[in-house]
Amino acid sequence: MRQDRSTEEVYRDILHAIHLLRRAGKAVSLSTIGRRAAVPYGRVRDRIAELQGLGLLDAELSVTQSGYGYCEEYLKHIDWFLRKYSLRGRV
Repeated sequence: MRQDRSTEEVYRDILHAIHLLRRAGKAVSLSTIGRRAAVPYGRVRDRIAELQGLGLLDAELSVTQSGYGYCEEYLKHIDWFLRKYSLRGRV
């Protein structure tokens, strides 16, 4: 498990995991989300509640339009920045 991720990165990883599970027609459960996003079960539950509170996930654990917007902005700005300064991979 990666310990060096920011909360914002964990949010993005959870949203992405849910998107991939739904697209593949697989069951969306806390354990499968946690495995895909590399977040321990106890923490994934808390992060899901936070994402729902922010309006990025709905009550059925589906990514909302705002959630997809979050992921786009994350990739466009934050991920790009981290790669540019060699904080994660390369641009």
